[in-house]
Amino acid sequence: MIKHRVIIVIIITLIIKNIKKINFTLILGLLFKDKLFMRDKLELKMNYKIRNES
Repeated sequence: MIKHRVIIVIIITLIIKNIKKINFTLILGLLFKDKLFMRDKLELKMNYKIRNES
């Protein structure tokens, strides 16, 4: 019974650590996506200006 509890605790701690890692990567991914999205918007604006000028 004691071994079972220890294994369960280890599994729970591993899951919590993985969740933290997953959340961190998700947050990074979202930030990166936002940056890419902003860059795309800027590029579109620039292209639009260039088209209007020519």
